[in-house]
Amino acid sequence: MELDVYGDTAVNLIYFYKNIRKNVNLEGTINKEGSIDAVRFNNYEEKFDSTSEQIELKKVNEKYIGKWTTTKRILPVRLIPFLINKFPNPYKKYSSIKDLVEQTPLDYIRIAGLYFIKDSTTNKSGFYLDWYHERYSHIILFRLRKDSMTQALKRVNEQLKEIQLLESNYLLSCSSTIGETEFEQRITNIFLNNDILSINLFTNYYCGGAHPDFGSSGSSFNLHTGSKLHLDDLLNFGKYPKEESNEWLDYRGSVFAPKIISILKELYPMKMKKPISQDDCDYTDADVWSFPNWYFTKEGLYIGAYFARVQRECDEPEWSVIPYKIIKKYMINSLKIKLP
Repeated sequence: MELDVYGDTAVNLIYFYKNIRKNVNLEGTINKEGSIDAVRFNNYEEKFDSTSEQIELKKVNEKYIGKWTTTKRILPVRLIPFLINKFPNPYKKYSSIKDLVEQTPLDYIRIAGLYFIKDSTTNKSGFYLDWYHERYSHIILFRLRKDSMTQALKRVNEQLKEIQLLESNYLLSCSSTIGETEFEQRITNIFLNNDILSINLFTNYYCGGAHPDFGSSGSSFNLHTGSKLHLDDLLNFGKYPKEESNEWLDYRGSVFAPKIISILKELYPMKMKKPISQDDCDYTDADVWSFPNWYFTKEGLYIGAYFARVQRECDEPEWSVIPYKIIKKYMINSLKIKLP
């Protein structure tokens, strides 16, 4: 269980059952003595019914003692501090998983118990795709296989496993105090040849709050090295600063995005016209192209604009594909991959 205190009196409790591993979320109050009263109504009316639960805790030294209550049962609760650094996690070799120790320890504990079950095998572009679902979230992804496996392919598969672990955790951590959540994910693109693997995951989700949301996440790999491909190496508009640095953020807005707009205006002049109404999608705005989602397709490199929530219907237009003959003009030679 994770206890988060906000301000002086608000508290949020999150826990999961080992045999389900999906977050259960309660909200309540904490007094000056550290006593907690939190509830999950599981309905909009905030009525304590047969699906609701309450947790009452009193702080005793470094422990919490209390009870868990529903309309049918009362169970004792005893909480002690968790020694996260001594907790065994078979996936801690992945940097993104190891970071959870400091960022979100409950997620680190949850992920340690996730595992994959093989469902089927399909064939694509001379590769076997072994499909797996994660036991608790049922998130689906594949691993690449050939009769003769290279170190590069093994490295790609490790990264695919890491992606599946993180996506599984996103689903299992999606919770709200009213109980209504939604998390639907599907693979909308798989591009595969002897040089490149590129996938895109599209997710619809609602985890509490005012509105549901959606988004895409693309990942592309160099099958000769096993390394992840970077957009700035494919569309290299001059020497760019170190990724994630402040200078790189400035570069994306002042150099990268304007160049993308220039390329798309030549390719799609009608789509890239400045809109008359401010309510229409403005694809001439550099902000929407600074950090696009992207992935490889048969036709070219797809670049997806990203808008603020109020205009999310403008996100990722279907037409914004840059043909490979243009990508070849900007791609750095050191990648040593052949584009279609």
